[in-house]
Amino acid sequence: MVEQITKKALEEALDKKLGVYQSVVVEAMDFKFQKMDERMDFKFQKMDERMDRFEARIDKRMDTFEHRMDLFEQKLDKLTNLLENFLQRLTNYEEDFKILNAEMAQVKKVLKEKLGVDVSIYN
Repeated sequence: MVEQITKKALEEALDKKLGVYQSVVVEAMDFKFQKMDERMDFKFQKMDERMDRFEARIDKRMDTFEHRMDLFEQKLDKLTNLLENFLQRLTNYEEDFKILNAEMAQVKKVLKEKLGVDVSIYN
């Protein structure tokens, strides 16, 4: 026949089995967490490998960029020196031209005063 279970009997039976159920649940959870840790470790390892390759590509590009910047700086230095030299020569020619004009004005003045000759290219 049907046995009637009392509340106390049920609690005693559950108390006896609770430790077993608890250890099985904890064991199953540990197994799941271990598998999840293994998957995460694998994924992190793959991400690290990708990051290493990415860093290597960036380093290579940076090296190329730095080399090109060095070449650009060298060319810019050469151009700067060339322009400085050109401007210096131009300044020297301007100074020489001013001196020459002043000397020519004195020669014209002396020729007009002493010889009465008016030297002019614009008549």
